[in-house]
Amino acid sequence: NALGSITIRECLFAGNSATVKGGGIYSQDSLLITGCTFYDNSAVNGAAIFLRYSSTSVMDHCLVAYSPEGRGVDIGSTTTSCMVRCSDIFGNPDGDYWGALADFFGIDGNISANPLFCDTALADFSLATNSPCATVNSE
Repeated sequence: NALGSITIRECLFAGNSATVKGGGIYSQDSLLITGCTFYDNSAVNGAAIFLRYSSTSVMDHCLVAYSPEGRGVDIGSTTTSCMVRCSDIFGNPDGDYWGALADFFGIDGNISANPLFCDTALADFSLATNSPCATVNSE
């Protein structure tokens, strides 16, 4: 796969797993991930997203929550960069905003708080009205 630019918009990644890297997404491409929800994805490195090599990616208005193992988002190379804005990374046992992502916590609308999904058992990933991620609560 040649390096390129990919847009992933308003997608749900739930219950995916990988043995080592990238339970939801494993990519070496430049990505724009916007309006996506990652829930219950699993991998030792990058439970939801693993970025590799010389990709430059943006994660905007995304939720990365409740991975049973691994870090929520993992950047696997010093030549990889990622910008995060208006996102919530929460409840990932090996790290939420860590490493190169640590600088994004608390700025540009980035939070680490329970997103308060309505009913994940019934695959309802809409947000409760009192969610810290709901537009009315984040303004």
